[in-house]
Amino acid sequence: MQSTFAENRPFLEHEFENACWITDSGLAPDRLRSLLTEFVDTHRHLPTAILRAKAFGLLLDNVQLAINPRSIFCEKLNIGIPYIPFAGQDLFAETVYHRIRHEVLSREMPEEYAQRNFAEATGLCRADADYWHTLPDWSEVLRLGIPGLLQRARDKKAEKEAEGTLSETQSVFYDSVILSYEAMLRWMRRVYETSLACDVPEYSAALKNVTERAPKTLYEVLVCTVIYMELEEIGVERCRSTGRIDQLYLPYYRKALQDGVSIDGIKEMFRYFFLRFQAAGRFADQPFTICGVTEDGSDATNELTWLLLDVYDGMGIHNPKIHVRCHPNMPMELLDRILDLIRRGNSSFVLINDETVIRGYEKIGIPRSEAQNYLPLGCYEPILMGLEEPMIGAAWLNLSKCVEYAMNGGQDMKTGRLFGAETPMDFPSFAAFKEAVFTQIRHAVHFTMENILLQDRFHMQVNPSPVYSGSIASCMDSGRDIFDGGTKYHNTSVKCCGIATLVDSMLTVKKFVFEDKAVSFPRLREILLSNWEGEELLRRRILRYPVKFGNHLPEADTLACEIYKFAASLLVGKPNHSGGVFRMGCDSIDTCVSFGKNMAATPDGRMAGDAFSKNFCASNGMDRRGVAAWLQSVTALDASDFVNGAVADFILHPSMVKGNAGLSAMRQMVLTYFRGGGFAIQGNVFNLDMLENAIKEPEAYKTLQVRVCGWNEYFVDMSPDMQRQFLLQLTEVK
Repeated sequence: MQSTFAENRPFLEHEFENACWITDSGLAPDRLRSLLTEFVDTHRHLPTAILRAKAFGLLLDNVQLAINPRSIFCEKLNIGIPYIPFAGQDLFAETVYHRIRHEVLSREMPEEYAQRNFAEATGLCRADADYWHTLPDWSEVLRLGIPGLLQRARDKKAEKEAEGTLSETQSVFYDSVILSYEAMLRWMRRVYETSLACDVPEYSAALKNVTERAPKTLYEVLVCTVIYMELEEIGVERCRSTGRIDQLYLPYYRKALQDGVSIDGIKEMFRYFFLRFQAAGRFADQPFTICGVTEDGSDATNELTWLLLDVYDGMGIHNPKIHVRCHPNMPMELLDRILDLIRRGNSSFVLINDETVIRGYEKIGIPRSEAQNYLPLGCYEPILMGLEEPMIGAAWLNLSKCVEYAMNGGQDMKTGRLFGAETPMDFPSFAAFKEAVFTQIRHAVHFTMENILLQDRFHMQVNPSPVYSGSIASCMDSGRDIFDGGTKYHNTSVKCCGIATLVDSMLTVKKFVFEDKAVSFPRLREILLSNWEGEELLRRRILRYPVKFGNHLPEADTLACEIYKFAASLLVGKPNHSGGVFRMGCDSIDTCVSFGKNMAATPDGRMAGDAFSKNFCASNGMDRRGVAAWLQSVTALDASDFVNGAVADFILHPSMVKGNAGLSAMRQMVLTYFRGGGFAIQGNVFNLDMLENAIKEPEAYKTLQVRVCGWNEYFVDMSPDMQRQFLLQLTEVK
């Protein structure tokens, strides 16, 4: 390719939504959808793993292709994804996964499935088996290549056949992997043949090589990575990290230099690699990890770490996003480099505290020797690559919904249905009310865990995952799918969120009902049922009451600690049905908005339908004592209970981080947070004027990035509801 990345970039940024599909290379999505639907209808008698593998092959054999000669990662396949924006689903997920899941759960657990749907619709929780946050063992993918993964599956099946130990279940599993990887290679050969007519000789040569063997060069590694991700994700799975690439790719980087590839040439490769994810609009942004420690515990920073940051700086993108593993021996100049990127508006980073993660793993019985090799995936959730399937998104549980139940005798305020625990409708003391809230928390946690555990029994009927499993050595050794307990650790994760709304609501009841007697308990319930109608004066008094979570006030912080310790006692380390245990997290991501829309008003002054508190944030406008006080509230909690993720989201005014003094202040903020045991930290540097101006003049602010939760968005592209949440965070309630 003669053109430079800069020259090609205008043709790459929208290459997915503007793809030029080769019409005679396969079937258009509508015809392919019909073909898959008919196939599933005809073959439902097959084991789901075989049905899935054969449907996967049918799709790959018939899907349309596109080749973009402007890119060094040329191919695309037309699986019906609307790339504006990326929807995270394709026609294979629609015709196979979603259909089978609904059919199986409706048949096997009809009452519990209906309860699960009601809980989500009313803002309590979303309880699921999480098949969509996946992490292939990238070290195995690159070591063996796709042909080697196929051969390993064949060899493992043959070994067990020769030993006479091959069970029918194992035979089905191995056959599903073999069929899937054979289909992948057929598709790769088809792409290779198509590419020969498109004048992309470097790509054609690399593709031919990775079709025949493991990748050997850095370019082949990147080609193999893109292809493996693209094919593993046909269906509901989403590959939620490309791995710790400053370690994973380092030998290939050094070999490239030895082979005469220039530093500038390597940087060009990574520019194309990064822009591929941005152009595809990767759902919730595509992560990769840098930094951390080596096997002997020493700092893992290397020359590739710095090169990756240099490439990322100046591209003006937020996809991919970068997970940074931090530890006490991390070079301060590297931390400063990352913080400088954040203060200049590139906030697509999350800094994660190694020591807190490792202590969290130790709490659930995983030794430090294994835990120190963790990798963040998704937003910031740890996983042990190749050893653990943690189902990081199995549930988001809205703790603030429990105060609604406690206010209303266990009944959902909007529907009147008794869905919580049956508790009194009035209380003689705050202690009695608090006991009712904790009863509702216990009931909600148990409901969530039990619903997930029931769904767990049907993994192999709903979503066996042969491509994902084929990358995991323990799955291949045991002959078991990853969702059938094929990994050493098969854990389940529940995120308990909404802590500030819950704490503030409970303390409001304590102050205004039981101490000041400004309103009776029954009257407060009526006010909430009517969404504060006619009681704006009381609502304003409650909003102005200063004892709120996030201000380093002992009463609020102590209650938050007590709530989370109680939740941890119910969850952390409790056994699941797969030989693993439950993990807990506390982040809400955007459920604070989606669940909040279906909640009644809460005692803290929140209106019905408004968002509840996000992650560890104070309720909107309630962190009145500054960032330092808020971080002290957060570090009062024992974050080692949150091995499934716990993030502190800061917003700093640009004037606070200017110059060397501002950078030093940012560094001290992060280091103080980590020394206090904080789990992860991320954030934004902007002010209210910037956001208001961006709404008025979107063209002038089209590159303004906002850290939403575990991902970034351009502020001007966000929905009005999401924009409003950031405006409210910066607006102090008077």
